[in-house]
Amino acid sequence: MEDYTSQEMKAWYENFRVNSKTKSENAKVKSIYDIILRNEYTDSDYWYMGGGADEFIKYLQNFNVEDIKDLENDIQNWTSDQLWILRECLVYGYRYDDNHKKSNTFKNQSYLLTFLFSATEDEDIKIDIFENAELINDGDSKPLELLLNIKKWAENKIHNSENLDKIHFEQIEEAIKKTSR
Repeated sequence: MEDYTSQEMKAWYENFRVNSKTKSENAKVKSIYDIILRNEYTDSDYWYMGGGADEFIKYLQNFNVEDIKDLENDIQNWTSDQLWILRECLVYGYRYDDNHKKSNTFKNQSYLLTFLFSATEDEDIKIDIFENAELINDGDSKPLELLLNIKKWAENKIHNSENLDKIHFEQIEEAIKKTSR
């Protein structure tokens, strides 16, 4: 069988870690970062249809509170492409598994999506997270300041008549109510 991988991609796969931006010493953070870094230039379908997001979520299953904090701290070192991939993983990982939403992994996934919204300046990432607001609302309550940040951003976008669906705004408001209880 003929291999259609370019020489550049073969070199990337062999030496992908030399391009690492992570500063984390946490082995679990490094493992999920490696998933993203190794496949950073793979077709985007890989992340939402090809199993990349699910692979990422499988590793996220092993994260505890300290690991999540380490990941939060390391995200600032990641490239914009890597943040885009992280968003893909958090939105699409185990998306259609109803039992997954009852898991601790989904709790982390939902929280990290909320955190990523505040951690990025990329408007496309923010819009996509907002358009998946049900994932934020479906999880456990989130820190109020993160939710209020999303609401303020959305109010500005809606006020400026950008075409954002009000149902997503309602999901954020519901998440705020859940946190405030």
